[in-house]
Amino acid sequence: MNTMKSKHLLILLLSLFVFCFSSTVFANKAQDEAIDYLKQAVENTANAKNLTYKINLSMTSPLADGDIIVDGKYSELMNTSGNINISFNSWIDTIKFEATTQFYTEIADTNLNQYLKMKTTPLINDINPDQWYISSTTLADNANELFSQKKQFNLDKFTQNITNIFMYDVNKNTAKIYVTYTRPILDEGMKAELKTLYAKDDKQKQNLEKLDNLLAKNPQLVESLAKPRKISYELTIDKKSLSITNLKTDFSNNIQEFGNEVLDSIPDEEFSDMNGYVLRNTFKNYLNLSKFNLNIRISHLNNTTVDEIPQEVKSSALPLPETDLPQPTQTTLLSKL
Repeated sequence: MNTMKSKHLLILLLSLFVFCFSSTVFANKAQDEAIDYLKQAVENTANAKNLTYKINLSMTSPLADGDIIVDGKYSELMNTSGNINISFNSWIDTIKFEATTQFYTEIADTNLNQYLKMKTTPLINDINPDQWYISSTTLADNANELFSQKKQFNLDKFTQNITNIFMYDVNKNTAKIYVTYTRPILDEGMKAELKTLYAKDDKQKQNLEKLDNLLAKNPQLVESLAKPRKISYELTIDKKSLSITNLKTDFSNNIQEFGNEVLDSIPDEEFSDMNGYVLRNTFKNYLNLSKFNLNIRISHLNNTTVDEIPQEVKSSALPLPETDLPQPTQTTLLSKL
């Protein structure tokens, strides 16, 4: 009798082992297939000669709500045209800001030129809503080569940093992939790439020097920026073209985690002589109740014509002046925090 029980127990254990092993093999195979599928879709999308896109970045919080919506067309390398709409509403302050910007972007020789026409409410000092402006950045002589190398590097490496991936909601037209991978916000390698790209532009070099000085004074910030962070995306892939048509992510946790680390790195006395500790915790509470979402739609791959920059825009554009956005009044709650 005991022998029979032992045999039954052994059979049960072997069955469980086979089931677990088969499940693991199946899961690993499914992950490998999802990674291969995603990699091909990312490559096809990244290597598109042209495309149409819509980016929606939204923020909701106890302090304010805001949206940035970009409707644009892109063709390689860095030729774009489109519109940007920005709205910001503060719930405890007097600030309400809206802006509509028409833009063109081109690389001419080694200059990245951005042509902008901005209409804002309220009006920004020194900005004429009927005037075109140009913002020009001098790039490295081999900028196109650097862009191509960086794109290929990202394509080759991104699958190595995937920590979780699965495919779901598959039909005859589309498939969805949920993927989590790790990457830093800014590390030494990224800074070095920026310094190489902007080595000939005095303004960008000054900005990078300011960043270096800031980071030199705050090693905790350096650590937070270089820390690998998990971020998850939901991707919709068109099965016919095997390309990405939609990307969605809620990166609230990433913003909250990084923001709390930055706030914790600032001494109390830099917040306030009287109540720095209270002020820090107030900002942390607001941040932890905030939501940040990104949605990107992509369409018309290799079937998009970017609007050419009209000659009258180029000939009439003035250098973009440095301006300040509207600030809180001295009588508002936000200015007293």
